[in-house]
Amino acid sequence: MQYRLLEFFIKSNTENIHILNNYVMETNIRLRTFEGIMRNDSEILKEDLINTKVIQNITRRYLMDLTMFDITYYKNKVKFLPFRRCLPFKNEALAMTQIIIWNKVTCDRIFKDLVVGFGKYQNILREFELLKDLKKKPSSYIYLSCLVFFDIIIQSNDDKMLFLMKEDNIMEYLENLIFNNPKRYQSYEKYFPNMIKYFDTAIDVLDPETM
Repeated sequence: MQYRLLEFFIKSNTENIHILNNYVMETNIRLRTFEGIMRNDSEILKEDLINTKVIQNITRRYLMDLTMFDITYYKNKVKFLPFRRCLPFKNEALAMTQIIIWNKVTCDRIFKDLVVGFGKYQNILREFELLKDLKKKPSSYIYLSCLVFFDIIIQSNDDKMLFLMKEDNIMEYLENLIFNNPKRYQSYEKYFPNMIKYFDTAIDVLDPETM
């Protein structure tokens, strides 16, 4: 219900009126609750998330939702805001994906359901195509969200997902993107540490001096 209201407010251009004061708080509550379920030993709530298609909707709907929440011109008493634009649905889906990966030992069934969804809805390939389409806008919020997505996938260290990335030459593309952009390398190192670590490790393995 909260997602539907958020979508309605954004589409009707009234998000500044309805969302700003509560958005961060409500998001934190949802994510903390979700994390609590993932970390809990009880399987009842986890099964409920699968049966009500919450996990499926992460891959089928919300990761693909590029609806932009823009408060650039919002005038209020707040002198500083930590963000001006964001992708509320995709950002939350990314956060939930990362929570599942962090807790995959205690939510194995949900993690497997997530992986199945990535294959069924081709999220990895879709993100790759979006990344390539936006290569001339490397500072755009959507472009950066794609890099966050791949950083999270690499963090999972899941053989099936990593295989899909290698099969579609995504790994090679990301490696070239990172190491052929010295001006942006520090930013990549700060915000996408899992990718940096993965590719640095791969280079060390292939380096004759380390063998």
